[in-house]
Amino acid sequence: MKKNRIIGIIAIGLIVLILTLLIEVFVFNWNFITHGSKNQDITEITTNNLEILESGKYRILDNNASIKLNNIDEFVNKLQFNTDSFGKNVNIRISYNGKTVNNNIDFINEKSINIGEKVDSITISFVNATDQEISVNNFRNMNYFQINLIRVMMILLVMMLMGVIGFTLYKKGNIRLEVIFLIFVLSFGLANTIMIPVLYGWDDAEHFVKSYNLASGNIIMREGEAIEYPIGMGDFLEKKFQTSNPNYRTYEEFEVETDSLLAQKYSITESAYYPSMALTYTAVPYIFSAFGILVSKILNFPFIGSYYLGRFFNLIIYALTVFYAIKIIPMGKKLLFVCALLATVMFQATSFSADVVLNGFSFLAFAFVIKWLIDEKKLSIPDLLIMTGCFILITASKVTYAPIFLMVLLFKKNNFSSKKGEWIIKLSVLALGGLTFVAVFLYGQKLGLTQWEVPGISVREQLLFIIFTPLEYIKVIFQTFISQRDVLLGGSTVYLAYMGDLGRNTQIIIWLMLFGIALFDVDDKSSLLVMRDRGIILFTCLITLILTMTALYATFTPVRNQIVLGFQGRYLIPLIFPFLFLFQRKKWVVSFNTKIINIIVVAFSGTLLFSSVLYVFNLYYV
Repeated sequence: MKKNRIIGIIAIGLIVLILTLLIEVFVFNWNFITHGSKNQDITEITTNNLEILESGKYRILDNNASIKLNNIDEFVNKLQFNTDSFGKNVNIRISYNGKTVNNNIDFINEKSINIGEKVDSITISFVNATDQEISVNNFRNMNYFQINLIRVMMILLVMMLMGVIGFTLYKKGNIRLEVIFLIFVLSFGLANTIMIPVLYGWDDAEHFVKSYNLASGNIIMREGEAIEYPIGMGDFLEKKFQTSNPNYRTYEEFEVETDSLLAQKYSITESAYYPSMALTYTAVPYIFSAFGILVSKILNFPFIGSYYLGRFFNLIIYALTVFYAIKIIPMGKKLLFVCALLATVMFQATSFSADVVLNGFSFLAFAFVIKWLIDEKKLSIPDLLIMTGCFILITASKVTYAPIFLMVLLFKKNNFSSKKGEWIIKLSVLALGGLTFVAVFLYGQKLGLTQWEVPGISVREQLLFIIFTPLEYIKVIFQTFISQRDVLLGGSTVYLAYMGDLGRNTQIIIWLMLFGIALFDVDDKSSLLVMRDRGIILFTCLITLILTMTALYATFTPVRNQIVLGFQGRYLIPLIFPFLFLFQRKKWVVSFNTKIINIIVVAFSGTLLFSSVLYVFNLYYV
């Protein structure tokens, strides 16, 4: 029976692969099939407001400057040309058949622009680049057979998603959500790992440098301290400036960029120091990404391989922690499933950010606490070690999340062998939390808490303002949320760092879904969660929120400013699930079949994840 199942899986896999290739060949290469191969030079060119310096090289005279490709009068699948902006910021606008497409010619020497229509002429306008020099030449009308590997991966993701949703429907929702989560997080996470351009995560260059230091044995990174870096690291880190003007916009340009990265010789090293704004973070949140970099170095992969492997190892630890969290939590599985697969959360899971460890272990720690609370299990030494270990990892990742230690107060007398033992353990865990907070804070203070130079900052004056006028500070917090509510709610759900976001409508749908699941996913076990427990969870969330905002108000915001600057929606991610968990109920006005809700959350999360990778695909890989 087992042998037949394996044969069946292999057969299905082969059928899916063959079908994928057929779609790639006969659907996405249809222009090649119908119009044939083409490689034609476009030579009839006129210029406007451009000073010709030499053949193919120009100076832009004003914002109306343009190059017009004339008398084409045929089908153009792809327009390709050589270019050089000489390291300057030159945005371009391509116009044809009444259509306009924005692009740029920064950091790329060969442009490829998808047209896919019959055109008479194409105009390339230069935007906001007066007095800058550019080189554009060798314009070609191209049509060729192409296997776009990123597109092949997208087709496979569609088929996987259809298979998972179909299986869930076939089983009538009687599925293991943690297994579906693992399938989703690894497949879509791998897609993100490959597709998100390098250094496009929030401050990814800073976190990557920190990870690379740890992988090189430099556990405590100090300012000015040199280590062995590959020659070319400086050029690589400069790519963080491409987030506003991407270094590629099509699959052809992606291939050019990838070839340039692979061509750089990273096997030769030099002693150097590269600064990092993540200097004040402990090494803890970088352990897993650093291990990926170390594996790459040991296996002598190309340098760029170490970057992608570091991303992938962060994804693996996130997948494993949340898989186990969904598996063990006795209630709120569906809510946790959706929260852990939000577009922003999944985007972060494949970055070098400290948020990867923070988010994963926050979900896991809360799941452990709720499990032991609901099961009324007496806490053993291993249980306490697991719980405090998670709390320490969270606090060492970001010190402002230290209130997670307050979760120990949720436990009741049934969780302990005696009343005396209960308070000894609780006070010991809280004391450990205080010590961890102080240790991590002092570590950051020694290395310099304020890494970003912001005018008007005075930590002392800001703290005095908070202490002596607490009501004014509460007003500041309230105004921050009111004035930036869309940014904060979107920043925790639909934002994809420097690539943009999935839109406000998607954001509204997500929040409606989250509250809907929280309200209607009823569970008999929720009666064990009394008002005292809900109060502790809410208090922990509020203290964490206030502490995080206070840290930014003190170190990043001018004195007495009316809103907290620098507070982003992604900082809310570890708090979303415990906050929404408070809405769990035993009974509700309307009763819903929990298996039906399983179908809804699988279809919803799968569709959301595919929408996010499709968004990235359309930006960079068409």
